[in-house]
Amino acid sequence: MNPVPSADVLDRIRDIPLYRASVERGDFPILEKPEIARDFPDNWMTPELSRALETGEAEFVLSTGTNHARMQLIRPPYFLLRSYYRLWSEHPDLDALWHSGARRISLTTVLATEHVARVNSRKPGATPGERWLDDRTLYLNRRLDPADWDRTEVERMLSEIREVSAAHPEGSYLLDCSGYHLAHLVRKVTEWGLWDGFPRPAGIIHAYEYTPLNVRAYLRAHFDCPVIDLFGSTELGYLFYSDADGAYRPYLHGMSVELIPVEPGSGIHSLIVTSVRNPYMPLVRYRSGDCVRTRDGSADPERIVSFCGREKELLATPGGPVAQADLDARIAAAGPRVFLHQLHLTGEGRCRLWYTTFDGEPLTADEEAELAASVGALTGRACRVEHRTHVPIGRSGKYAWLATPDAAAPTAEALLGEALHEEVVRHFAEKPGAPEAAHVRHQVRECLRYLYLVSRHPDRLGGLFLPVEQDIDEIWHYLILQTREYRELCEERLPGGHFIHHRSLSYDAYQEDPGRETAAEEALRWIPLYTAAFGPFDEDALPHWTVVRFLHEELGLSLAEIAALEGGSAAQ
Repeated sequence: MNPVPSADVLDRIRDIPLYRASVERGDFPILEKPEIARDFPDNWMTPELSRALETGEAEFVLSTGTNHARMQLIRPPYFLLRSYYRLWSEHPDLDALWHSGARRISLTTVLATEHVARVNSRKPGATPGERWLDDRTLYLNRRLDPADWDRTEVERMLSEIREVSAAHPEGSYLLDCSGYHLAHLVRKVTEWGLWDGFPRPAGIIHAYEYTPLNVRAYLRAHFDCPVIDLFGSTELGYLFYSDADGAYRPYLHGMSVELIPVEPGSGIHSLIVTSVRNPYMPLVRYRSGDCVRTRDGSADPERIVSFCGREKELLATPGGPVAQADLDARIAAAGPRVFLHQLHLTGEGRCRLWYTTFDGEPLTADEEAELAASVGALTGRACRVEHRTHVPIGRSGKYAWLATPDAAAPTAEALLGEALHEEVVRHFAEKPGAPEAAHVRHQVRECLRYLYLVSRHPDRLGGLFLPVEQDIDEIWHYLILQTREYRELCEERLPGGHFIHHRSLSYDAYQEDPGRETAAEEALRWIPLYTAAFGPFDEDALPHWTVVRFLHEELGLSLAEIAALEGGSAAQ
């Protein structure tokens, strides 16, 4: 039998349809996200909730979707913000600053900034694009990838930071951030000599994603203030916080937690939460999807020392599951200069570790060898370590630590649907002089991969020419003529959700406009994006990408060498 919640919790949930069978049985299985969504909102509806929705005391919202699929929720207005502010006002290292009126600057994903702007646009008399959440919090970031911040954008952010700092009698403000985003800002401020215009924060708070050990050390080296971790989620509010020394403390008002081993002996536990903090959607034995490690490997929540990653991102290895924090610890030990890193599974028993450094210089050969050996021992895979100048950020504005090609993008069949996919293959396979159907299937696959990249990366590929062979272009033409299906493909199935317009231009004609060197640089900018989504080019993809074929056949680069190229390499 599963544990039964306390009498107080039972009193709060017994009228909720979702829990009626469990209350009657006296047995509460773990609550998974699909169960929350099934028959929503009827599975949560009570007379009390219905009245609250009518009066505005409760509202429908969506979770952010940056760590898992977006989930419908019902909660009081500003539920998460109030949870946040209450914790800040009670935190031993932040409370005095908060009560003195220090404002909060948020430097995190552009999705968060856009959400604030959308909320403000619905307010009477609002200024379009307004990024003040309320009178305490300003959101800074306006770009998906912080690596793309130019000097003008950085100076704009510093100017806004100075204004917030000047509003406090002692110049104090709190910087609430993704550690990655702040590290990007520090690097650019250092590169352009802008430190004189950067008022130092009185406290730094990480509350958005896992902060790697090297990033944490880099920030501590540049800022002499408390650096605090908060842990929570949209649906739960905040559950734990760290003190200035990094020790985690529970913050479980209206909550309790259980730890369940992910796998016996792994030392990694799933975080199971019971919470009545949200009175309209109490969660009983809810699997948050987060993983933790404890000081002694036990299931005692008081001994949590690390929120080590997401359960769905655990990497299965011969030695048991590996979490994000496990890889991070190996990287910090072997390469303290490493900034961003991403592990790519490239085949059975192999992986590649992409990394950037804070100073832009690659690790030494000995450091790379040590890092490859350490990662190989952890994962049970032969590891190749590759220095990069850029690691792409995800659509959510967060970095993925693990990249698995099979899971990165849907197949052509999934994007088109089986019927349309077979229709396209049949149409081109039956043309006079057409290649075999197997070859046509690869053409269709590469056409859909082309459209996937253009849809997913409009910020990085917008206006660029991606040179594919004429056969691929003709398949694209055919899809466009199926107007209803093509619009559905662009707006509902491809990741960007926007219509992709067609423009015909030969590679030779393109070279005449910007010049050969620019054409080569732009043509290669998408290669890392292709390999990140689909893995290295294979022999079946090679014939359909003009520049890739040129690099392989004319310049003699192997497919592995092409996969390792970064934007701009061909122009050097």
